[in-house]
Amino acid sequence: MVSVTAVPHAVRIGQSEGFGTVTQSVRRTIAAGLLTVLAFALLAAPSNANSGVPGVGSAGGSTTVAGIDAGDLIKLALINEQSASSIDPANGVPTATETLSPLTIASGTLPALNALSVPTVQTTSTGEADHKGTELLDLGSLPQPAPVLSGKINPASLTSLVNADGAQSSLSSTLANLGVLGGVATVDSASVELGGVAGPTSSTATRAVTIDGITVLDLRAVLRMVGLDLDKLSLSTLTNLIDSLGLIDTLNALTGLHLSKASDLLGMVNTPAVDAATLAADNAQKAFDTAQATLDSASTALDDAAANLAPAQGALDAAATNLTNAQNAAAGVLCGLPLPPAACATLAQAQADFNSAKATYDPLKAAFDAKKAAFDVAQTALNTAKSALDLALKTLNDLITTLSGTLKTLLDGVVKTLDLQPLLRVEGIQVGSIATAADTVENSGAATVGEIRNIRLGGIDLGGLNADATLGQVQALAGQATEYVNAVLGLISPKLANLVKFELFKRSSEVAQSGSYVNAVAGITGLVATVTPPDLCGVLNDVLSQLPSGGTSLPGVTLPPLPVSGVLATLGSVVNCSVAGLSATAIVPALTTPLTITAARANSVSSFAAAQQTTTTTSNPGNPGNPSGNPGNPTTSTGSPSLPRTGGNATLTLLAGTLLAVAALFTRRTLALARTRR
Repeated sequence: MVSVTAVPHAVRIGQSEGFGTVTQSVRRTIAAGLLTVLAFALLAAPSNANSGVPGVGSAGGSTTVAGIDAGDLIKLALINEQSASSIDPANGVPTATETLSPLTIASGTLPALNALSVPTVQTTSTGEADHKGTELLDLGSLPQPAPVLSGKINPASLTSLVNADGAQSSLSSTLANLGVLGGVATVDSASVELGGVAGPTSSTATRAVTIDGITVLDLRAVLRMVGLDLDKLSLSTLTNLIDSLGLIDTLNALTGLHLSKASDLLGMVNTPAVDAATLAADNAQKAFDTAQATLDSASTALDDAAANLAPAQGALDAAATNLTNAQNAAAGVLCGLPLPPAACATLAQAQADFNSAKATYDPLKAAFDAKKAAFDVAQTALNTAKSALDLALKTLNDLITTLSGTLKTLLDGVVKTLDLQPLLRVEGIQVGSIATAADTVENSGAATVGEIRNIRLGGIDLGGLNADATLGQVQALAGQATEYVNAVLGLISPKLANLVKFELFKRSSEVAQSGSYVNAVAGITGLVATVTPPDLCGVLNDVLSQLPSGGTSLPGVTLPPLPVSGVLATLGSVVNCSVAGLSATAIVPALTTPLTITAARANSVSSFAAAQQTTTTTSNPGNPGNPSGNPGNPTTSTGSPSLPRTGGNATLTLLAGTLLAVAALFTRRTLALARTRR
């Protein structure tokens, strides 16, 4: 078994290393040319070694420019392709097939999104060339039940051909200004170039993906995913974010200030008057809470006194009625005689009963009156506390309004500084995979190459990766980006400190013997970002508790709508939270399931046997609908070859042309970017 992998040499943090004093544009041109150099090395060996001995084999693979996987919520893949070329009679007649799926969407929670999937385009040939092209696709024009997609997929070109030189397939496609899930991920532009030949002397598959720039997560979109927005953050948190993201120059430009750090802004806003008004509002809130508790207690005591008084009141009323009746019956009767009439005895008893009921009633009535008086006092105190609280809040708001000429400019400047700032933006992603299978393992090869020009976190440039960085350096830069982003998010709430994870250049390459067949597999994914939702209700309470008393947002800040919340609500991704400052139970649109973003995936596979065989091994190019896309596993069938080798080695010429086109694309983009930067 032989494994050939092009792994980088140096990581640039700020200034590049590894090529000495060579300029950036020249260095990137050299890096782009590595794909061609490596490919020619892989192709030349099998071509010379086979000495024209015919064989059978296959070539194929799969590519995805960008993909999102949020489980049952949504799965999405853009510019997804799969190719398969074979001259093995065991698989039928020699055939070349190229399939392009411009857009694939699947959602279990919102099945209406499934209708947005664009039909695949396929070319298939068993002889003459089959060529197809696609028309420009404006994603924003699709009838979307939620604003999931924007941007354009430009016309693509697909070709399949079978002739004496083998089964061949190729594809070229680009996209521009892509936006996904209302801004969770955006791609400036991207392109795909690939070619594959299953030839009589070797099988080779090549793929190249270029992304000029991708913003994987911007700050505001991330906050929307956890039910927040910038106006829900305290001013101290906002200024900490600006300092941590290196955006002080942007803030100064927007506000006309000359701050050395954003936190200095707090001293301009937290004046003694504002501090005193804030303290008064806090004290008034505490007094109101105390008065409310006193009133609640007095109300309970009054209810108890009323309950005790009610039966005594009933007994007194009954005794009074009996006394009145007895008095009426004894009217005109002389009760002072030695033998008084019976009415006099009844009257005397009624009077005694009344006196007894009155004796029971009077203390209960006195207790009730006392409780009622206490209740009235508590109610008055609560009304007074409420008036004091309203006045304190009004004083604070009026003070802020008075400062609005300065404060609103400052707050708007702070928010605009952070609005849509990238938590992670990767520029100049270039990946390629080449798998060549020939008569022997030694004459075959599998290789991946990758380069990133810049990784930006807000206003901070972490540098990039040259095409020869080591695996350890790749992992170190990915870990640095992950750690830095989570540290920034932790400033908002500690519960956000493990929200995201980034991986760069996930790749594998292998050349192995399977019976008489040589199999070559090369796969690379430029970028993988995983978002794992935290305790969303806890995050909301953490953030809202930092705002001024009575406030659920910063005063004077109005943000334009951002579709992320609408998309999540439409997808049914919401949580019920009991949140301070909101209603008792608030329905909050937020991400409730892990989300994985994948960019620039290229898998190439090939197999070959030089002599006629009874067992043929082909390679499964992988599932094009899987954005994570690992290279496929070999499968086995039986048969014997029947395609004779005739003519010159046009396969090498074709692949050389394909690789030169790929290298030209890489070189053109890097030089154009270098000129732009100058």
